[in-house]
Amino acid sequence: MANRWFNQFLTTPAKGIVIVKAQIAFAATAAPTLVAWNPSTRTYAAAPTGGTHGVTSVARNGVGDYTIVLQDTYQRLAGFFVSFIGSANAVAPLFQVKVASNPNLTASLVAQGLGTTAKTINLLLFSAATTAADPAATELGIVTLHLQNSAAF
Repeated sequence: MANRWFNQFLTTPAKGIVIVKAQIAFAATAAPTLVAWNPSTRTYAAAPTGGTHGVTSVARNGVGDYTIVLQDTYQRLAGFFVSFIGSANAVAPLFQVKVASNPNLTASLVAQGLGTTAKTINLLLFSAATTAADPAATELGIVTLHLQNSAAF
């Protein structure tokens, strides 16, 4: 359960929505790096070992397949978006969350987008030709997650 002092007000009819952003420096086929914005230097740098802003780590599992580990558990993934920032067109501009089972099934807990621990999100990235692809080494991905806090009920 996320037990942090989040900003108190978010205009939404859904209860307990939390916005978490993972900033990822992609490295083509090498391991990506979770980065954090430094407002003093106006640059991104590698995040501390424990993570930053609600995200613990990011890992590459295979071509276009990444796992984001959250610092807290949540009730469900309510929405997500990926913004790519780079010096050329994004190599893998299409994305989806991969789930362990059919999300349309009643009582499908692992299909809510948060994995079996309620702390992981499996992100799949695709090229414009809809084949699995890794972002280029010159791309920064900002993954915006809308999560429902498990303490909000």
